[in-house]
Amino acid sequence: MPVLSESTVVQVIERARKLAQEMNFAINISVVDDAGLLRGFLRMDNAVPGAIDVSIKNSTHCSTVPHR
Repeated sequence: MPVLSESTVVQVIERARKLAQEMNFAINISVVDDAGLLRGFLRMDNAVPGAIDVSIKNSTHCSTVPHR
């Protein structure tokens, strides 16, 4: 069973989308599991298409770097 359930991933993406809208940002949102594997992604309307890969790579990096 995955650490992040599908419903949790949807909730995370929706919360990030709402926060971005409140701040008038159009962003790419990616959610990865603890192994760095993509679990969910959303490209908001008017988000920069070139930032898709950056969003996924940043999420993957953050999930695989040890935290103190």
